[in-house]
Amino acid sequence: LNKEPFSKWHMTFLRNINAMDISLSLQNTINYKITGGLINLRVFLTEDAYPEPLLKLYHRYLNGYATPPFWSLGFHQSRYGYKDVNQMTNVVNGYNQNGLPLDTLWSDIDYMVDYEDFTIDEDRFNPETVNGLIANNSLHYVPIIDYGIGKKPGSIAYDMGLQMNVFIKNYKGEPLLGKVWPGLSHFPDFLHPNATEYWSNMFVLLAGKLNFDGIWLDMNEISNFCDGECPPEEVNKIVIGQPDSMKENAPKEKEKETTPKRLLMEQGPRRLLGTKDEDLPYHIGNGKLDDHLVQLNATHAGGLEDFNAHHLNTFYENAITYGILQQTLNMSDFFILTRANMPGIGRFAAHWGGDNYADWGFYRRSLSQIFNYQIFGIPMMGVDICGFAGNTTEGLCARWMQLGSLYPFSRNHNAIDSIDQEPFALGPTVLETSRKALQLRYSLLKFYYSIFVLNNGTGSVFRPLIFNYPDDQTILDDGHVERLFMIGNSLLVVPAQDEAGQVVVYFPQDTWYNLSDGSLVRSAKTKAGIVNMVVPLNASMPVFLRGGHIVALQNSTNVRRAKDLGNVFQLTAGLVTLNKSTAQAKGNLLLLNDYSLPNVRSRCQGAVSCQLEVTIQYIQGRGYADVVLNFAGVGPQPADPSKDELIALSRVTLLFDRSTALNFARIKRYETTFNNNTAPTSPFLVDYKIKQNLAGNSVIDLDINPLYIRRNLSVTIRFHYQSVFSLKRDCLLYTSPSPRDRQKSRMPSSA
Repeated sequence: LNKEPFSKWHMTFLRNINAMDISLSLQNTINYKITGGLINLRVFLTEDAYPEPLLKLYHRYLNGYATPPFWSLGFHQSRYGYKDVNQMTNVVNGYNQNGLPLDTLWSDIDYMVDYEDFTIDEDRFNPETVNGLIANNSLHYVPIIDYGIGKKPGSIAYDMGLQMNVFIKNYKGEPLLGKVWPGLSHFPDFLHPNATEYWSNMFVLLAGKLNFDGIWLDMNEISNFCDGECPPEEVNKIVIGQPDSMKENAPKEKEKETTPKRLLMEQGPRRLLGTKDEDLPYHIGNGKLDDHLVQLNATHAGGLEDFNAHHLNTFYENAITYGILQQTLNMSDFFILTRANMPGIGRFAAHWGGDNYADWGFYRRSLSQIFNYQIFGIPMMGVDICGFAGNTTEGLCARWMQLGSLYPFSRNHNAIDSIDQEPFALGPTVLETSRKALQLRYSLLKFYYSIFVLNNGTGSVFRPLIFNYPDDQTILDDGHVERLFMIGNSLLVVPAQDEAGQVVVYFPQDTWYNLSDGSLVRSAKTKAGIVNMVVPLNASMPVFLRGGHIVALQNSTNVRRAKDLGNVFQLTAGLVTLNKSTAQAKGNLLLLNDYSLPNVRSRCQGAVSCQLEVTIQYIQGRGYADVVLNFAGVGPQPADPSKDELIALSRVTLLFDRSTALNFARIKRYETTFNNNTAPTSPFLVDYKIKQNLAGNSVIDLDINPLYIRRNLSVTIRFHYQSVFSLKRDCLLYTSPSPRDRQKSRMPSSA
C-alpha cells in the first residue's frame, strides 16, 4: 500500500505462493525476490484520496473476509497449561467473582491424550464436565487442533490417515516423518482428494464428545521440530513435547553443492523439482527454507512439491475446516482462528500474531501487526495480551489489558512455564484496570461489531490515523502512525507507551471530544498539534470522539457476556457547528436484536439492509431550541418494515464544540413531534441535564423513557425557554428536575 506524492494511493500485490523476500529501499522502490512460481503482479488504483476504497477493491479481489460471529468480539481467556477441568473452572469462577466480562474459554493441547489431535484425556478433561462448565456459565468454547498427527498405531487419526493415504509424502513416496508435540508425526495433505472426508471424520469424532463453538488451527505453517524430515538416526532420541531436542542433536548441514547458480537458473523450474534447499539459486532471508518446516521436495497429491504448494496447504486446511463446521456439523455461528495464513484466508478464519513475548517491544509492535492485517484482508486480528512467553509484570499486564481490550480479537493467553496472568491473578491494579477496560469494550461492542457488519467483507476496522487523515504528513514523519489507532472513522484511542503512561498525543486538525466526559479537546479551527497527557491506571484508555460523528454505546456495568447487552442504546453525538444556528452529527445503528450470524446475514448483508443512518441536529430559534433525531433506512428496504427487529434509545448526549449557553431562567416546557404518525404508545418523557465542562464547551444529556426506533423515524424535541439560546454565550451548570416536577422548578433570577 503506497501513498503517492499527489495525494493518491495505489496497491501492488504479487500473487505468488512460493517463498519470497520483499524489501523497501530509501528510494521508495519495492523489491520482490521470489524462488519460483508464476509472476502475476496486480496493481490496484483508485482516484480517492483515502486508502479505504483501495482496500475494499483489493479485498473484493480476494473474495472478501468472513464477518465474525458477534460473541467472538467478547473477551477470551486461554492458557497453555490449564492442566484439568478443575483449573478451568477456577478461572471461570475468578472472572465471575471479580465482575469481569468473559465470553469464551479456550483449550490448548493440554486437553488431549499425549498431545494427539482429536483425542480427549477424559480423566483430566471429562467431556460432560467441560460441556457443563461452558453451558452453565453461558460461555463459548474453542479447542485447539494442531497440524501434525502423531505416529501412534491404534490411534484413530493415525490409522485412518494411513488407510486413506492422506499424509504428505517424502521423496521416496513414504509418509514424511516430522516431529511436533505428540512426538513423531505425519502431516495431512489438504490437497489430497480424500482430505475432506478424513478431516470431516475426525471432527465428527471430536464433536461427538465436546460441544465447541469454534476451532483454533495451530502449527499449520507446517511447523516441524526437525528441519525437513527427521533423520532415521535421530528418531529414538525424540522426546514428546520438547521441540529443541531435535534441533540440538540434528546433524550438521551438508556442504552446499557447487553447481553454479547461473546453470541452475538456465535449467529452469524442472531442475528445482526434487532438489534440496542448498540447490536454490537464492536463499530467502539468508536462511534455509526447510528450517523447522517440511522438506521442499515433500510431495502432495498429484506429485506437486511442497516447494510450490506450501501455502496452499494452509489455505485448504482452513477452507475444508470451514466447510466441515458449516455443512457436516451444521454450525452456523462459528469461529476459526489460524496461525498460518496467506492472501484470501480471511474468507474462512481470523488470525492472531502467534507466540509473542511478555515485553514492551512486543506490546508496542502489536499495533502495526494489526494494521497490516487490515490491509491483508484479515481484520479480526489480535495478539496474546500480556505476552505468551516469559513472565509478564503487573505494570506491563495492566497496560496490555488496556490496549488489548480494544483489539478486534481480544484474548489473554500465555505459556505453560509462565506465571498466571489472568486479569485477577496479578494484584489490584491489573484487576481494576482490566475491569474498567473491559467495561469500555463491552459498552462499545455493538458499535464495534457494526463496522464489521456494514463492511460486509471488505475494508478496515482498526485503523492507523493516516487512513482517516491521508494528507497529514506529520502522522508518518513523526511516528504517530504506530502509537495511536482509530476504530472505524469515529474513535481515536490513546494507549500508554510504557508503564508510566506519559504520552504525547497528536491530534489531526478536526474537532475532538473526550468520550468519557464530553469535554472538547481540540476544535477544528485549531491546527493539528500535540497534547501531553497521562494514561491513568485503574481506568480504561483515553478515547476521543471525532466531531460530526455519533457513537452508539450501551450500559455495560453489570454485563458479563456479550449476549447480556440487550437492545437499548445511548447515542453520543459529537456535534460540529454548521452555521450560527445549527450543529450536526451523523452515525449508524443496526436495526437488529438477534446478533447470530445467520440473522446478521439475512437481515443486514443479503437482499435487505438493517442499516440506519442516524442524524442528530441541534437547531436554535427565537425562544426555543430543537433537537432533531432522524433514523433513515439505508440500502434495500424490507417489503414489510413492521417485521423489523426493534431497538430502543434511552439517552442522547449532545457534545458541543462551543458553549450552548443556557445562562438564565428556566425552560418553560418541551414538546415532541413525530413524523408519519409514529408517536410511541407510551408517554414520551425527556429528562435533561445541561452542564458545562472546564474546557468551556457544553454537554446536554437527554434521558428518554425509552424510544423504540424504526426505519425512517424522525422526532423533534422542542425546548421552550424565556430567553435566547445562543451558541456563542457561556453557560452555567444546570440540572433539570424530573419531568413531573418541572413545573415546581425555579432557578434564581440572577443566574
